[in-house]
Parts: sequence; structure tokens; C-alpha cells
Amino acid sequence: MAVFAAALSALAAWVALRAALAARFPAPSQDALASSQRRRRDDETLGRARTATGNTGSNGTLDDEAGRTMGGWASASRAGGRRLQVRERSAARRVLARCSAAVATLVPVSRTATDRLRLRLSQAGVPVPASAYYGVSVTAVACGLVLASAASSLMPAADSAVRLAFCLALAGACACAPWAFLEVRTRARRAEIEAALPATLEMLAVTVEAGLTLERALRAVSARRHDALAHELSLADDEISLFGYTRDQALERMARRCGSDDLALFASSVAVSSKAGAPIASILKRQAAAARTRRFQKLEAEANKIPTKMVFPLAFLVMPGVFIVAISPAVISIANNVTEVF
Repeated sequence: MAVFAAALSALAAWVALRAALAARFPAPSQDALASSQRRRRDDETLGRARTATGNTGSNGTLDDEAGRTMGGWASASRAGGRRLQVRERSAARRVLARCSAAVATLVPVSRTATDRLRLRLSQAGVPVPASAYYGVSVTAVACGLVLASAASSLMPAADSAVRLAFCLALAGACACAPWAFLEVRTRARRAEIEAALPATLEMLAVTVEAGLTLERALRAVSARRHDALAHELSLADDEISLFGYTRDQALERMARRCGSDDLALFASSVAVSSKAGAPIASILKRQAAAARTRRFQKLEAEANKIPTKMVFPLAFLVMPGVFIVAISPAVISIANNVTEVF
């Protein structure tokens, strides 16, 4: 097993090194050739401007041409920086794609598991393909096995049971790290969405009352807010306007991506109201009030759990110190009296 993990790690390192070399020494692209040609034309323009200035004896033309040329150089440098960032991101994507393809070849996964992982990634807000994240998780398991074998070789004096337990714990921690990260991100994003839902629904109600349709209201609210829920509203608007989904389908997909019961209730309420012909603004107001009430109830429930959570710190951290401070003088006096008697 250790040999298999070492071979997998060596394969991942070779793919990463090849991608890094390709990114460090890239072949001249069309953008680079066009940029060099643009700089050459700018140099020729500047030379003609200097020649014309020398013949006429005026400096205004030279200043104008030099300003335009320097502006062109600055814009070209900014465009080159953006292209470099895009090239670095594309190199990272190529590395992830190659690693995920190698891992999928060595450790195949079913389509159902891939769809489930894709849903979890969308709920956590991680913009990574499911195959790439699966490759990262398998690579983490392999790295955990390699680290466990290396750490066990560094403990020759320890007992075999202790070494085995340490190796299993280290390998398990490396294997569970990607999924624990995904779970933490999912909970944090769901909490952020549920916290922003009441205010977002109120803004939607106001924009609908102002005369906009719900689709235009989704676009307007997503443009004015900067949180996870606004991003999901923007995706729902893109699905409606670009991909041909209906409003109910887009809202249902948004609720599934977020994994929030409040958003699922909002999507179902909008679907029922659109079928029944009820006004959307009143539905949005009631949904906003209900979401705010549920938010307050959750906060009250969390506040009511605080005394129970404080029992352990009080019993094992605070009370021993209080007992020591309160009883230590009596213990000292009793010890002194006993020594005097005997």
C-alpha cells in the first residue's frame, strides 16, 4: 500500500512539474505576437513624430504623440498582466484536470457519487469540478499514507500498537480533511444565506411593488448586494434569461444549490402563487416576515443553549480554581495545627 501511495504521489508530482514548466516557459502565443507588433508600430509612430517635430520646430505634436504612445504602452502592460494571470489560472486548471484524470483512471467513481459531490460543492460554494475535488481527496489519502509510513519509520523505539494507532490517525485525518472542509464551508454558507434572506426578500418586495417583474427584481437586487444569496440570485437570473429555464425551475434549482429550507419554502410559495394568480409582492412580504421570525427563533434557541454549554467549562475549569482558593487557607491552618500537636 505504501508503494502504491508513493507511486501515486510521484505521478502527481511529475504532472505538477510538467505543468509548472509549461507555465514558466510558455510558447509565444498570438497575444504576445500582437503585443510585440503593437509596440513596434508605437516606436515607428514616435520616430515619425520626432522627425516632424524637428522639421517644424514645435513640441506640441511630440508631446501628444508621446502621450498617446505611453498610454498605449500602459494599456498593453495592463493587458499583459491580465493575460499572465489568466495563463496562471489556466495552468492550475490544467494541473487539476490532469491529476483528476489520472486519479479517475486509477480509482474510478460512479456517476451517482459524482453528482452527489457536485451538489455538495455547489452548496459549499466551492468553484471546483467534482472530478478535480475527488482527485484532491484521493491525493490527500495517498499523502496521508506516505506521511504515516514516514512518521512510523521515525519512531523505532515506540511500541508497535502505538505506531499503528498513530499511522491510522494521521492517515484518517488526511483522508477526512477535504470532506470536513466541505462540511464547514456548507454550514457557513447556509448560515450566511439564511441571515441575508429576510432583507433580500424585503428588497424584492419593494422592487416588485415599484413595477418591476420578479425576474427584473432578481437582477436588480443581485446587482446591489454582495453576498452568497446575491450570487445565487444572479445565477438564477442567468438561468432564466440565457438557458431557457422557467422562473419556478430556476428558483427550485437555486434552493437545491443552497440547501436551505427557507429558500425551498420561498421557491415553492412563488410557484404556488404564480399558478393561483396571487400578487407576488404580498407573497414576498409574508415570506420576508416569516423568514425574519424564523431567524429570531433560531437565535433565541442558540441563546437558550448557552447555559447548557457553560456547564462543562464551569465544572472542570472554573470551579476547581474556586475550590482551591476557598479551601486552601483552611487546609493550611489545619496542617499547621496538626504539626503543632504532634
